[in-house]
Amino acid sequence: MMKYVLSALMILMINAQARAASFIEGLEDVPVMEGMKQGYDKLFRELLPRKVAELDPDRFYMHGSPYEANWGRPESWKIADSHNWGIWYGQKPFESLDTEIPRFMSEFGFQAFPEMKTIATFASPEDYALESEVMNAHQKATIGNFLIKKTMGLYYKVPEDFDQLVYMGLVLQGVGVRQGLEAHRRNRPYCMGTLYWQLNDSWPVVSWSSIDYYGNWKALHYQAKRAFAPVLVDAVKEGEDLNIYVMSDKLYCCV
Repeated sequence: MMKYVLSALMILMINAQARAASFIEGLEDVPVMEGMKQGYDKLFRELLPRKVAELDPDRFYMHGSPYEANWGRPESWKIADSHNWGIWYGQKPFESLDTEIPRFMSEFGFQAFPEMKTIATFASPEDYALESEVMNAHQKATIGNFLIKKTMGLYYKVPEDFDQLVYMGLVLQGVGVRQGLEAHRRNRPYCMGTLYWQLNDSWPVVSWSSIDYYGNWKALHYQAKRAFAPVLVDAVKEGEDLNIYVMSDKLYCCV
């Protein structure tokens, strides 16, 4: 996708190729990854900057979704955009998002099941169990169901009933990702933007999306709408202090 970030000084063009980078992250030693790296460099570090210079010579170009900028390399957060999967593959608590601040967050997220009416389209009541064969067929992350329960246990009582577990998982995803969105917004102008992974699904599945396959909003989508409201009041406990932040994207005083 193409993302334009406006500031008083420049237009920064970030060409984010999320899937190539996410395949590369953590798989550097797999032989096929070398060919993927070469293809990534050819497209995003050679072809595109050359065409931008040719067609729009005054435009600044920076390649996005770099495979060297991810949650395991804190030194990389200071440059360009970052992928931070610390709350997922790193199994970190959501509070880590308050301090792991990049210049531009181009990918981070947490999984949740879709709501029960979507689950009912691919599963029967006898399949309503976290580790049933049907649920596992609709969960493609190796640590997915385990991590949903583990992280849920940090913040809530984990329900035994499957319907309630699905509901609490949706709440968990929304609250957790919103914490990151607000942290990134709070740290402007150091952090000038944030994109969570991901918007929607290509099939009914357990995923990082905020909208399920049938177009139903998950709790995350409502929370993202609130986090990106033009005016946001954010209360954050920092050490022994409770600090109140007021953020506005309005171009005029709203008082």
